[in-house]
Amino acid sequence: MELKHFLLQYELASGVRQSLQLLDDKLQDFGLEISTSGLSEAKIYYSWIDLFSTHFDKSDYRYAFYVSALNYLMADDYLIKQHNYEELQRSFIFMTAILETKLRLKTDLIAQCMIQLACFYGKFPQRLTVYSEHVIRHLKCIRDLKACVQFHQVVYGGILIIPGFIDTSKTNLPAFKRRMFSVLFEERSLRKTFPFLGLSKQEANLFQYGAIKLSKKEWFQDTDTVKHYRSLVRLYKHFPDHLEIILKLLNCSFIWEEHIDRFEKDLEFWIDAVRLYIRYTSQDQNIEPRTYVDYLEHKRYRSTINGNRFNLKGRTLKSIGRDIEHWHRYGFLESVLKRASISWKPKPFQSYKAELDAVIYLIEEITDSVTLYRESKELQHCVHTYLKQCINGSTHIFGLRKLGKDGFKPCCTIHLPEQTVLQCKGKLNRHCTQAEQDILQMWADQNDLTINLL
Repeated sequence: MELKHFLLQYELASGVRQSLQLLDDKLQDFGLEISTSGLSEAKIYYSWIDLFSTHFDKSDYRYAFYVSALNYLMADDYLIKQHNYEELQRSFIFMTAILETKLRLKTDLIAQCMIQLACFYGKFPQRLTVYSEHVIRHLKCIRDLKACVQFHQVVYGGILIIPGFIDTSKTNLPAFKRRMFSVLFEERSLRKTFPFLGLSKQEANLFQYGAIKLSKKEWFQDTDTVKHYRSLVRLYKHFPDHLEIILKLLNCSFIWEEHIDRFEKDLEFWIDAVRLYIRYTSQDQNIEPRTYVDYLEHKRYRSTINGNRFNLKGRTLKSIGRDIEHWHRYGFLESVLKRASISWKPKPFQSYKAELDAVIYLIEEITDSVTLYRESKELQHCVHTYLKQCINGSTHIFGLRKLGKDGFKPCCTIHLPEQTVLQCKGKLNRHCTQAEQDILQMWADQNDLTINLL
């Protein structure tokens, strides 16, 4: 039991309270804490089992959900294990009111939230609001975790905030997200419970209360979003007025999406990168986020000069802008084209040919490195930087061609991660014309694709 909970239960002389608090502070410096007495875990566990047994038949799905939730909470350091007798009885009063509503449950995590709310009342009965009795009496169904959070806010007051990387529209969560959600649901400290995250006080505050939402990208599913969220928070700490710019840059970063450990180790470089881009935008310099990030990642991670890694120290807006313009137009492709060609597995699409306004168009997938580089050279854009994603299958690139006197010539390049078209750019990254958009839409419809152009 934490000392602060112990002190809430008993009235002690001010000198004794101060001495205990001082001792607790010193012990925490060594990772220790004062142990105070409570009920045995076995006593607590079987008391809860008895409560559920009096309200449900064991064949009832709700009984299974509540027992599963109880097992989860008893396996770790939650409030339920810290109860003394009086606190346990108060928790039962609250829980009984919930059970008597015959509340419909969707998952054991929803059941767990109900148990945690009861235990919170057991520990902190003074937090109960005047609306609680009315709200509990009219409970019928908790549809998702967001509703659990709102229930907590109404019953106990205050504003319980869950970090943006945890999707509260769900009714279940992966293991670590469930652990973090459960800890925060009891209004506990992120830094104390998850010291391995290495968050400073400011970062922990932004982590939970920064109102940062990660965009949902259907093509990266195996990323550690806790690390992604932490890296975003650390950039946000340095640039609190520029969250939108940070998100735009990160959403264009292959390193951030696919190699988050490398990104975090290289955070100082990316702090300089964000700072420089903010200076660009403040001086009305027109440079697309993807162009800027593609250039930085190519220079930083794919090329070296005399064995030295590229950095932004001492670079001016004028010099970096000139370099980006040259690289973006030509991409150092001449030497790359001399390398052996690499092929990859294509999408199961047929080449698409259509006529519009007396012009014949062709859409075909690019499935080897030489064709990809030639596309980049011909249209003077940076599609060649997607080579690794093409090889590992996370991205597919298609060429939109127009028939001329000398055959089909590239006019636009299509970027397709999974089933969504994200980019269709022409020479020098121009936007596609209306005719090209129409051809793109017909091709997308034929192949059951969606279009969401950046």
